[in-house]
Amino acid sequence: MKITRQQLRRIIREAIDPRLAAMDYKEWAIDYMGTPSGANSSSVLATYAVEQDLSESEWMPIALFMGFTPRDIGLEIVRQQRAQI
Repeated sequence: MKITRQQLRRIIREAIDPRLAAMDYKEWAIDYMGTPSGANSSSVLATYAVEQDLSESEWMPIALFMGFTPRDIGLEIVRQQRAQI
């Protein structure tokens, strides 16, 4: 399996400081939703996790940092993955 530059950057950032991963998510959410409040939705984080193909160990720190319930995000990720099939 080949690691892309983006994935490598994310791994390094998360190893240095988990808050940096949340900052990447916030930037993506603002672009995705078109509003700064877009990052405050667990379904948006689930969409981010599905689109970026994040594992649970990758999206969990972001969820906890943002104050989301991990169970809600996990269920939404499963729902979105089923919808893609």
